[in-house]
This record gives sequence, C-alpha cells and structure tokens, in this order.
Amino acid sequence: MREAAQVLKDVVEYQEALKKASGKERIDILEKMGDVHNDMGKPEKAIESYLMALREGGRGDSLLNKIMVIMVTPERLDLGVSTFEDALRTTSDPLEAARIQIKLGILHRTKGNFEKGRGAAETAIGMLKAMHRSERNIDMALASACNISGLNLWEMGDYPKAKERFEMARVTSKRLNDEMGVARAKNNLAIMFTSMGELNDALENFNDVLALVKKAGMDDKTGLLLNNIGFVKLYQGDLDQAECAFLESKRYKLKTNERLGINLSILNLGMIYIERGDPMKAKRMVEKAIRGFKAIKEETRAAQGTVLLGEIAIREGDLDKAGDLASGVFDVAKKHKARELEGFALGLMGQVSMAKKDLEKAEASLKRALSIFKDIRHAFETARTMKYLAMVLKEKGEMDEARRTAGEARSLFSKMGARLELEKVDRLGIL
Repeated sequence: MREAAQVLKDVVEYQEALKKASGKERIDILEKMGDVHNDMGKPEKAIESYLMALREGGRGDSLLNKIMVIMVTPERLDLGVSTFEDALRTTSDPLEAARIQIKLGILHRTKGNFEKGRGAAETAIGMLKAMHRSERNIDMALASACNISGLNLWEMGDYPKAKERFEMARVTSKRLNDEMGVARAKNNLAIMFTSMGELNDALENFNDVLALVKKAGMDDKTGLLLNNIGFVKLYQGDLDQAECAFLESKRYKLKTNERLGINLSILNLGMIYIERGDPMKAKRMVEKAIRGFKAIKEETRAAQGTVLLGEIAIREGDLDKAGDLASGVFDVAKKHKARELEGFALGLMGQVSMAKKDLEKAEASLKRALSIFKDIRHAFETARTMKYLAMVLKEKGEMDEARRTAGEARSLFSKMGARLELEKVDRLGIL
C-alpha cells in the first residue's frame, strides 16, 4: 500500500511541476510521468506522456526504447509505426534517425511486413556507415540494425543474405567486446539454422550463446537457451539429452518463477514421453502444462498442448476425441492468426482422417498443412508432414507419388540428422 501511495504522490507532484516547467525540464518531467504511469500498469497514460515528451523535442534512445516496449503489441503496431515515422520527420540527428529506422524495422517485422522491415533496417545500416567514424554508440546501433535486417531477410527466405547480416552483427559486437551483442547475433543464427534444418550448426551456436549467458548469470536466458537446445536434440532423436535439457530448463525457470517457461518445459517433456511410447506419462505432463497455460491466459500455447493430446488419442484409438481436439485447435489458430498452430491442427486432422481410412480428406488436410510449413520455412514439420502424406498416398495405391514424397522427407531428415524420423520413414516400406 505504501508503494502505491508513493506512486500516486509522484504523479501529483509531477503534474504540479509540469505547470511551471519549460524546455528540457518539462520534457524530463513528461518522461518521468510516463515511467510512473507504466509502473502503475497504465500503458495508455504512459504512451500519452512519452509522446508529449517526444513531440516537445524529447530525444535519446532511452525515450525511444520506452515507447517501443509499449508499442510492440498487436493493437498498437500501427500507432507505433506512425509515431516513429513522425519522429523521423522531425529529427535532424543522423544517429537518432538511424535508431528510429531500426525501431521501424522491428515494428514492420512484427506486423508481418518483412520487406518494409528489411528496408528500414537497411536504411539504418546505410546511414550509420555514412557517418564514416567508429564510435561505440554508432557501432552498437549498426549491430542492432544488422540483426533486424537479418531477421526480416530470414522471414523472406533469403537465408544467405540473412546469415551475412547476422555475421556482420556478430563481428561488430565482438570488436566492441560486447558479449551480449555476440550472443544475440549467434542466437539469431541458431534459430535460423533450426528452422532450416541445419541442426548441427544450430546446436553449435546455441551452445556458444548458453556459455555467454551463464557467464553473465542470466538465469532467465539460460532457461530459454536450454529449451532451444532440447528441441534440437529432440529433432535429432537424442531423447535422453533432450530430456536433460528440458529438465534443466525447467529448474532455471522455477528459479526465476517464469510461469510460461515452466509450463513450456513440462509440455516439452510430454513430447519426449510420446516419442518413448509412454502415452499415460505423456498425457499427465501435457494436461498439467495445458492447465498452467490456461491459468496465465496463454490460449495458443494451451492449443499446442491440445495437439499432443490429439496425437495421444489417436494412439489410444479414440479417433472421435482426436478429431474434436483438432477442430478446437484449428479454431484457436484462426482466432489468433497463428499459422504454425494452424499447420499443426491440419496435420492432426490429416492423421485422424488417415486412421479413419478417409484417405481423400486426409490427403487434403495434410497438403494444406504442408503448404503452411513450407511457407513458414519449418523444415522439420515439412518433412514430418511429408512422411504422413506418403503413408496416405501408399494407401491410395499412388506408389510413384508416395515414393517421391517419402524420398523428399527422408532427404530432409537425413540433412538434419534426425535419426528416429529416418527410421520411421524407412519402416514405411515405400522406398
């Protein structure tokens, strides 16, 4: 109660001081009022104060970052873009203009407009290089711009150019002895390699980042990195090492009381038990994770768990339940415009239809899922969906197409070193 009373007192004092202040003093007060409103959980009021400070000449990366944090939400993205475009028109400082372009690159990427995001980040890179001098704040902005450009290029499917930008960010950060900057660049590389199915490269970069964040004592980041490493190990079929990584991730998340991360670790352990053929233990873990996600209102995460429950239901022979679960996940995916989740829902629908011997429906669902996974460049799920599609084509007697599809799946799994999935393809008796 004392803290809440103090916050309220601060607001009143700032409002009174604002009436008499002018120039830089007034801008500083407006920024502080924004901070207080943010602490009170009133983001709209905070935005109002920050924007007033910006319009009255407030500058600096700190103010821009505070605005950015609030703007990166679905309902405020358009306002964020227009706010930073207005700021861009009024600034005469080339470094600040570059930083604003970086923010625009982030916002456009969040909106899914990757070409605009890349363009904004590349503009920032050009502006920073044109300064023709090496200063720490300029080079740090350059590393940031390279990362944002790389992320947009990756989303556009231009992997070579994305890798080039991430490497430029890494080299620039290393020159500055900025270990966290190096970690950011290598983490981006690792995530991209995971998506591409280049799992050994992903693992090498994730392990480098893990060493850096452990050295810095960043428990929250350590838990996240261990989760990512667990996924790579799971894709490779190394279930024991994947389980160890997920358990260690859970321990770190419990230490930091990060409820989303705790439940993700529990869900991922459920995936391990599915692969090991222990549906009862898997179901207990997945249901526990789903309850945890619902408690923190993470509907799409809960739906990801529901996909696993659907796969368990298929194994148990309860196809009607699996079909109902798939339909529910599909509705959640459409509601949130979550394309990966939509792909999972369609894949589950395809598996249900295949088990029911409705081969035409199974083929249609799996082809839709395949189109999504290819579009979002998810190599593992692309190959996994091809495996199921090959099974359907075999049942339909379309052996040439079944062999072609199974061959593509096998080629992708072989590139990844996905041992267990390779064995599953070979057991199909198609190739």
